[in-house]
Amino acid sequence: MTATKRILTLALATLLLAPALLACVLPIVAEDTPAYAGGTPLYLLDLTDPEVNAGFSNLSALSTESADGYVTFRATANDPCTFLRQPTCAVADINYAVIQYRTSATDLLGQFYAGFNPGPGLSEATCITWPWNTDGEWNKIVIDITKYSATGANALGALRFDPLQMNGGTVVENGDSLDVKCIAFFKTEEEAENFTIEAYKQYLADKEQEEEDKKEEDEDTVRDSWKQPAYQDIDASALDNYPGTLKLSP
Repeated sequence: MTATKRILTLALATLLLAPALLACVLPIVAEDTPAYAGGTPLYLLDLTDPEVNAGFSNLSALSTESADGYVTFRATANDPCTFLRQPTCAVADINYAVIQYRTSATDLLGQFYAGFNPGPGLSEATCITWPWNTDGEWNKIVIDITKYSATGANALGALRFDPLQMNGGTVVENGDSLDVKCIAFFKTEEEAENFTIEAYKQYLADKEQEEEDKKEEDEDTVRDSWKQPAYQDIDASALDNYPGTLKLSP
């Protein structure tokens, strides 16, 4: 084999082996878990927690049932509705609502009615309506509620939720139901689009764990700084009879 061929053969072998060599040398970096992209809700009714049934009042033609991770709104007569816990956020900041839900009730709608302080009370003028996806699967809907922020009111005086409303000739029947995980309000559409109650609660849990770990780490650092060095015996014999020291004879 000529010298030129040997050089070419070695070069080709080096190129073929390079990826394997790099894999041995370079560390494998795991992909980071995607960070939570949604915002902090300005208003949140978390129905995955069975303790929040106190968030409803004045139920009309409607019953509620707590289940594992959601609440079921069930119609007991026509025109079912309930009032939700009153939001305390500024009206000017609420532009989008998120509802995570599931229903198989046919051709029914959801509605909000709002009363403002100061401003108009509950009426058709403050009604916002949207259709439900009735495929029986869990869905999320982002609802444009800029109609409310545009009122110029300072606060919401009341918020009524009509979970199962008629659509045209549709009749709400006893037993029609809607499962809901959460109702949340946001300032921006991007925050609303990126929000799910599961991701948000995981974000809060991770943040709490990080703070707890940091607290323990800080406590360990302080504790270590106060540790006394271990006692060491001194060999006194090594100190005797150095030049300049006093040697006493018997």
